[in-house]
Amino acid sequence: MPVIPFSDSLRKVLAQSRLTAFALGGDRITSLHFLVADCQLHPISSLKGLLFASDTHFQRFCEELRQGPPLPPAGSLALTTEAEKALKAAQRVCRQYQDNTMDPCHLLVAASQNPKSVVSHLLANTNIASGEVATYYVRKGQLFPKAAPAAGPLTLIGKLRQLVGLGHP
Repeated sequence: MPVIPFSDSLRKVLAQSRLTAFALGGDRITSLHFLVADCQLHPISSLKGLLFASDTHFQRFCEELRQGPPLPPAGSLALTTEAEKALKAAQRVCRQYQDNTMDPCHLLVAASQNPKSVVSHLLANTNIASGEVATYYVRKGQLFPKAAPAAGPLTLIGKLRQLVGLGHP
């Protein structure tokens, strides 16, 4: 299967996750860094509204992630195994929703579906089921559920009726 390209938005989140890891004193990038970076770059469309009651709660959460003093953002950081798995699984999520480019929502849905990811642990600690992440993105208009297949082949007239909301003849 061909690899689905990253959107500009996801590229920015991946770059920001590196800076976030450095700022929090980390030596590797986890799926939690993806989440924090997305919340920083896209406060309205990210999981910030689902997970954090306010900006203050988000800032407090970020401080709790601190592993040490900030590191200078020099060089690259390796991804943890769970972060790598999230990136690979995001391809599957993207295909599931029939999208042409991979966005941060695909990456975070994939991370939430891995019971060993740090995003999954965060969700469990806040009593949010992993399935709620995809539902949240659907409500936000970032993911669109796959349309159910029609009951049998449609004629051209049937397809047109379906498009205008008249259903199948």
